[in-house]
Amino acid sequence: MTPSALNQWTRAPAPAVQCISSLITSLYNAITTLTDITADNTQRYNQPTAHAVFGTMQASNSAYYTFIQSVSEARALANPALATDILLGGFNRLYAGHSRELTWKYNACIPSEAEYLSVVDDTTGSLYTLLVKLLQAESCLPFHCKPDLTPLATLLARFVHVKEDYLSFHNRESKMSGFSDARVLSYPVIRLANIKPDSRAQISRYLFERKDASKSSCSCAEEKKDPCGNSVNYSCLVLLLREYGALSATRELLRDIEDKIEREVMQIEKLTGEVNPLIRKLIAGLREGLLP
Repeated sequence: MTPSALNQWTRAPAPAVQCISSLITSLYNAITTLTDITADNTQRYNQPTAHAVFGTMQASNSAYYTFIQSVSEARALANPALATDILLGGFNRLYAGHSRELTWKYNACIPSEAEYLSVVDDTTGSLYTLLVKLLQAESCLPFHCKPDLTPLATLLARFVHVKEDYLSFHNRESKMSGFSDARVLSYPVIRLANIKPDSRAQISRYLFERKDASKSSCSCAEEKKDPCGNSVNYSCLVLLLREYGALSATRELLRDIEDKIEREVMQIEKLTGEVNPLIRKLIAGLREGLLP
């Protein structure tokens, strides 16, 4: 997220932008720490996760402290009451979304694609909407001159989240990235479960079985009839994702979100009468790593 790109439309003072940027970055790191703990991730981007280094209790305590500290930072803004209300509203949405994720995990349930994207909007999306709402709260512009940036923020959050889901399976090096061993729900896997309903039991077993359980072994390349039989490991899952078009369907979803982002940016530019090269540079950067 680049606050300066969005601030071209909101015109918040530089000190406020710096404070908001620091606040959002701290929250992102705290949320990532808690997500890794919940998902039992030991690596992220080839680096050990915080709880793998410092322990679960210390990492979670630091993350929760960051949430409290962010409220103090919000109170330092020009409109502290509004900023605090925005922040608490974002927390409420974030934890509501996270509770749904935990419910799926507890019940070993694979949600629908719409349910999954709704939770993405509430979790990843909450940070993006927090950013734009805080910038707008600090804006020097009259109320009627402030464009509604929430739809754009939601689309950007969806794109970033689904792109990460996609690349975690698509990249050949993903086996070493730390994502492949994190048995968490992702859009390609949910798409596969809907395309191939008879695989839901195997996928559910792969996602929700205990990590310390004995890992199943299968050789998917040997037989084409039904890869993996009654169990699925990482290699088998990738084969199924490719064979049944779940990865290509995920790429199509990303293209659709890209188109919606472009239309939203054009609409805001038309409304404000101001082209925003910074936001276009940001969007171009988000596309990096994706095949056409």
